[in-house]
Amino acid sequence: MTISQMTTPEPGAESGAHSNSPQNLNFLSNGQNTPDSFNSRFPEIHKVSWDKLSILGNLDPNRTQSLITAFCNEPNVIFQGAHSSRGFHVNIMESVDCRFNMDGPSKNARNFKLEFNPNDVAPEFMAFLHSVIYPCLTDTGVSRIDLAIDTTEDLGTYYIDTVNPTGTVEYRGRGKQLETLYLGSRKRWNYIRIYDKKKQLGAKKRKEIIEPTLWRIEFEMKGPRVAESWRTCTDNLLIHKIEFPESSKGSDRVICRAVLKDPEEYKELSDYQATKCRKMLKEAVGKDLMPILRGGLELSLDRLQSELDAWMKPIMNQPELSPDELQTEIEAWEEWEEANDDYIQSHAKGN
Repeated sequence: MTISQMTTPEPGAESGAHSNSPQNLNFLSNGQNTPDSFNSRFPEIHKVSWDKLSILGNLDPNRTQSLITAFCNEPNVIFQGAHSSRGFHVNIMESVDCRFNMDGPSKNARNFKLEFNPNDVAPEFMAFLHSVIYPCLTDTGVSRIDLAIDTTEDLGTYYIDTVNPTGTVEYRGRGKQLETLYLGSRKRWNYIRIYDKKKQLGAKKRKEIIEPTLWRIEFEMKGPRVAESWRTCTDNLLIHKIEFPESSKGSDRVICRAVLKDPEEYKELSDYQATKCRKMLKEAVGKDLMPILRGGLELSLDRLQSELDAWMKPIMNQPELSPDELQTEIEAWEEWEEANDDYIQSHAKGN
């Protein structure tokens, strides 16, 4: 039976080793996942969804060959480069990345990684995951979760920062209009990306967006407890319109507006002026988008948890790791993946 012929078990249905596999979640059948569900309370929110899941585990050496055989017999699985019982890299249904390295990318690192965007995978993949892949794994757990909040507000016109800044990188287009903003560090548990989603999709020509404006806020979360702590991802974020109090000086307002238009202007300010300007911008709160974003997230919590459970609950046996240990493991995989991809591309060009 191929992936396309599989159906996900109904609640309570038997499915071998994973009789507790959850039902096929029709993610669009729940009104909470559609734009209409937010219109009455939070019209600024277009969608709240998982954007990426990364799962680490150990592939049982006694089941490696049977998994390879299952992959070889599946037309929806494409091997990237050579494969053997010591390692392989496959793409499943053009949307799921699956990698195995018998020795692990580094000492003490788990040897198997699965990564996908739940928005892009077909429902049939869940059945394949539960019946074919999961039974071969041990020591499994989530290493990374990305949560996306899409809004029809033009975030390029808002003041955006974090309560406790740890780093900011931004890219601006014509007229110095904000296009992409990164907040925080990728080595911390919550790294934030904010970008013009409509422009991104238009550049990729993936699909037409009917909304006149569409921006995305992505929370990239890592860590041993990320499967529980994701609910607090918005706590450190600030997004609001600027509205200066009447008591503020006109000259200070001019400086702040100049910095808003072009953050490079900070370099022209003294330390005192820069500190004062940042303080004024944080406190000059007009329309505050954060209560709206948090409200939309709150409205989606049950659905998001159900979806996460559907992917993960049957195999949640994460080994006890400290944040530093898991971060080291994640970085080892990222370095190995980059080197492996470069190797495959170089050999492909050689052929």
